[in-house]
Amino acid sequence: MKGGDVRPVGGAGEGSAVCGDTQSAGASRLVVRDVHAFAVSFPVAQADSVVLGVGRAIKRDAVVVKVTTECGLVGYGESHHGRAHTTVAHLINTALRRLVVGKDASDVIGIWKGRCCTGWASSLRIRVHE
Repeated sequence: MKGGDVRPVGGAGEGSAVCGDTQSAGASRLVVRDVHAFAVSFPVAQADSVVLGVGRAIKRDAVVVKVTTECGLVGYGESHHGRAHTTVAHLINTALRRLVVGKDASDVIGIWKGRCCTGWASSLRIRVHE
């Protein structure tokens, strides 16, 4: 394995992973160091736009989420925004960020179920369909 590679560790069924050169003492777990959401909006050319029930779409909104681990790996994702992209980005950057920083990034199901989170996270009642 080369430095920067990611591989699972532990026994069967364990979702933990490490990053970096696993031969050295410098290998670290995939611990979330930072989460940052970006609310983006861009115009759609009239030739490429579609007509919806509320009128012609003249722009596209999105929320792009950047997750950085302790060892420097970066991942990107997109969040559904329900026509409130700036609000959702703010929610991610404030309330939800605190719930995942310091957690194992490879334990996605555990984070969604709230197994890794404490406090009011369980009141969000987020459901995971397995």
